[in-house]
Amino acid sequence: MRVYRLDPIDDTLEDPTWQASAIRGVGCWVRAESEKEARRDVIHVSVIGITRQPGEPIRISPWSDPSFTTCVEDRPGFEVPEGVVVTTDGRRLDIS
Repeated sequence: MRVYRLDPIDDTLEDPTWQASAIRGVGCWVRAESEKEARRDVIHVSVIGITRQPGEPIRISPWSDPSFTTCVEDRPGFEVPEGVVVTTDGRRLDIS
């Protein structure tokens, strides 16, 4: 299984879309078979339900959108356990 690193794109951090994620302003690593699976796992551990006002657009996780986040294969200098998202600020979030 590969390790992917996902990072927010700095120019997007003020966008309201980030309100839909508990992981903001930091990157993360995750073991996955594909970029699609890596993005799905990060969404799973970070999704936040937000109240939407009538007429406001539905906000989907920025981790699903390549215009908000990058996702590349990486080889960090530490072990990334399967079933865990490890953030660049040291948090470990269980996917299950």
